[in-house]
Amino acid sequence: MRIQLYFLLFALFIPGFLAAQMDLSSHFLQGTWQAYQTNPALLPKNRITIALPSVYGFGQFSGFKLGDLFQRDGQVLNWRIDEVIDNLGESNFLQGRFDINTLGLGFHVGDWYLSAGHSMRQQAYFEYPKELAQFLWRGNAPFIGREVQLAPQFAVRGSQELYFGISRKLGENLSVGARFKVINGYTDLSSSSRDLRLTTSDDIYQLGVKANYILNGTADILRYDNLGNARINLDTLRLSADWTSNTGYGMDLGLNYQLERLQVSAGINDIGQINWRDNVNNIRIQGDFTFNGLNVLSDFLTDSLDLGVILDTLEANLGIQQSLTAYVSPLPSQYYISARVALNEGFWVGALAYADRIQGAWYPAFGFSAHARLGNVLSLGGMYIIRNGRFDNLGANAALTLGPVQLALATDNLLTLVNAKEARAGSIRAGLNLVLGNMERVEKKKGKPLPSGKKFF
Repeated sequence: MRIQLYFLLFALFIPGFLAAQMDLSSHFLQGTWQAYQTNPALLPKNRITIALPSVYGFGQFSGFKLGDLFQRDGQVLNWRIDEVIDNLGESNFLQGRFDINTLGLGFHVGDWYLSAGHSMRQQAYFEYPKELAQFLWRGNAPFIGREVQLAPQFAVRGSQELYFGISRKLGENLSVGARFKVINGYTDLSSSSRDLRLTTSDDIYQLGVKANYILNGTADILRYDNLGNARINLDTLRLSADWTSNTGYGMDLGLNYQLERLQVSAGINDIGQINWRDNVNNIRIQGDFTFNGLNVLSDFLTDSLDLGVILDTLEANLGIQQSLTAYVSPLPSQYYISARVALNEGFWVGALAYADRIQGAWYPAFGFSAHARLGNVLSLGGMYIIRNGRFDNLGANAALTLGPVQLALATDNLLTLVNAKEARAGSIRAGLNLVLGNMERVEKKKGKPLPSGKKFF
């Protein structure tokens, strides 16, 4: 049981391994494999692209900054949990994602573009109310005489995917694309039926709890015999290429329209689900019971918590049921709408509206970009991003092409690299591609319009 409390402390206050937001800067590295991953209609400008192993990492959290967690007293770092809890919002979240794109291949065939590849992904999402943190740290005293909803919602998931993409140019201006995915899940821990209400009596100071809460998970991460022998195995939270019977399907869709100097694109990524059938566990907590006042987390950290008494009381009152029932996890989806304008052949400005849909909740973001291309060797861009109520996100992207070797880099959070103590989010994408045959040079030689839909010179 102690490992469960460590997990809860970790999920609430430590965003170290920080389901699912994407960076915005990669979208404007247009003409590269990395931009193509954000929208299957944004076609790479090279006839053949071989995407070598690349990495992407993203993490963000609300309610506090990294520097709020600790206060230095000489050589000692002290927790500042009270201050952090006081500054939390009504609803708070942590999100994280780590991808390894192992290999990809894409090539033009006339007006068609075909692609295929494999990637692995680890992602985490945790949404919790402020009252949950207050209850764990301060007990039920702040809630005397009222009912509060404490249930967190979360998902920690590992998966891999095989994908096949097909895109086509329809005339000179319009491109459409789709990417079809076979998704295989190898580890999962997630919640559903989210109801955990607490009422504190204002005369006898007792807790009244009404629960209807379900944990779903693969057996390697979630095991339960009784409350005294229940554990969450965090060691399984690692990337894996093992193929299981937990298979689902997904799809990315996109379109791109170019009218002279104006380009407009829209796309949806990760429409689909994973079907968890292999070696699964379900734990349902359902009941209506009372319990004496308790400072769970603070007592735990000071070693004054009698876990045996607590477990016996909970076991006697909660209707805890275990089953081995298959379940479904919808994929966190990403939505892109963007526009950019060419001021001349080598310089663009643009805007992007973006949203994630995770566990039924929407997380929007907006970005404004400027991008310059210096010949066929270097492409540089910068972005100003508004995300989750924060107006201090500056991003950058770059693509360096030397012969057949192309290096692509992007981040949405330059300031995090400069001052990590003020960080609430961070992202990095780094990819290496082999590129053969520049399509723009071919188009120019044939006297055809550039991809912007206009001959500049």
